[in-house]
Amino acid sequence: MLNKKLIIKVSGLNSKEDVNILKNELNKIKGIKSIKVYLKNKKVILNHVDDINILELKKGIEDLGYKYIGVE
Repeated sequence: MLNKKLIIKVSGLNSKEDVNILKNELNKIKGIKSIKVYLKNKKVILNHVDDINILELKKGIEDLGYKYIGVE
């Protein structure tokens, strides 16, 4: 399986605690292998092996109270 990279924008991330909360939630999504979150530019970089469900990703982010802006 080849690793794929997905970059998304998320607003509402303001602290390391937000980063940890978001990472814990996204790690539950099947196929995600690693997550990097950049507070300064509000980017989340996901490395994954399978096609991931964007709607599941969006729901997971928004259920935590953050705003899913979209894929870059």
